[in-house]
Amino acid sequence: MASYKTLFQEKKNQNWLKASVAVDITRTGIIPFVTTIVTILYKDICANVERINGLPPGVTCNACTTPNVLKCGTKGVCGHDLSLLYNICTKVRDVGKKLRHSPSLMVTDVDLSNCMDALKTLLQDSMSLASNPSAQDALAKLILLENDQLSVSTDDLANVINNAISTTSEMLETGMNLQDKMNELKGLEQQIQALADEAVRRIARARNEDNHERYSSKSAALKQDLQKYYLESCSALDLRPLFDMLTPNLVEMYRPPHLSKSTVTKGHFDSGIGDNSKIVRSEIKEFDEVFLSMGEQAKHIYITAKAGVGKSTFCKFIVRLWCALQTNDTAEIESLKSRGAGMYLNACEELKNVQYVFYARLIQSKSRLCEMDDIVLHQTLEARAAENAF
Repeated sequence: MASYKTLFQEKKNQNWLKASVAVDITRTGIIPFVTTIVTILYKDICANVERINGLPPGVTCNACTTPNVLKCGTKGVCGHDLSLLYNICTKVRDVGKKLRHSPSLMVTDVDLSNCMDALKTLLQDSMSLASNPSAQDALAKLILLENDQLSVSTDDLANVINNAISTTSEMLETGMNLQDKMNELKGLEQQIQALADEAVRRIARARNEDNHERYSSKSAALKQDLQKYYLESCSALDLRPLFDMLTPNLVEMYRPPHLSKSTVTKGHFDSGIGDNSKIVRSEIKEFDEVFLSMGEQAKHIYITAKAGVGKSTFCKFIVRLWCALQTNDTAEIESLKSRGAGMYLNACEELKNVQYVFYARLIQSKSRLCEMDDIVLHQTLEARAAENAF
């Protein structure tokens, strides 16, 4: 049983809570059977009254009490002799009554043992409850509870305490001196609420950790698949239609171009390019400069040049360089450096720190797609997700 020993240090207090949980388990276990028997009994009473008095079916009568119209028909209903003044049902009733009316939250070891024995005997009734799934499930839980092997949820404990508070409140209204017991129950209620709050926090932390772990796993899978995809789709250096030759490998043949950067500086009150704006042009000496604007990571980068100069190929070069940096492919990086790209690759930390690179060609996009997010989703993520688990 979880938590009850942390709520109470005193053994008799632990026994009280254990007995209260046992009674609640038994009650839950016999409710389906009792509901069925009460329904049958009610129908028998109605049928008997209608037969004796010649009444039509379904008539309502408020003049009679149950003992006046139907004798107790317990024979055959359960395997115990309920005609005795003290039987298993009255014994279980007295167990619950003694627990509810106790002036304190204490139960001796002997009383706890008697309580457990009575409840198990009731649930082991050979006539009806022995074949009742709900009752037998309750019996199995009682045995585990008795041996301190049953895990009891905080909600179950809260339910037991709330029932005890409700019963004690009713008895206080009758003048019984149970204020000390009520104070103990209120304190116990607060402890259980604290346990519940802590459990919620633990669940939230575990969920966040699980979400982070799943995100990390899927993120790594996506990155690996993008790299594989780019190695297949961004390796060709397409020289057609100028040259009629086999498509060479980009990494083996490509020489990055000389680049210059144009940075727009805006006036204090300008939202766009205006009279107070300036365009500053400078030669790019290190590759990191491509991704920086005024010393910070640029939000938008536009590559401009005349048609056929090699803008698309330069984008492929960025993609392949990103793959090499992510996999720490020193051979490919050195291959690029050996063909005059060294000045660009002296500083590649900005591209190395980019988590994802998505390469999408507008010529391959559907005409209805206008937003860049939709284009990237269609050309890369949706196409790759059909084959992989991200």
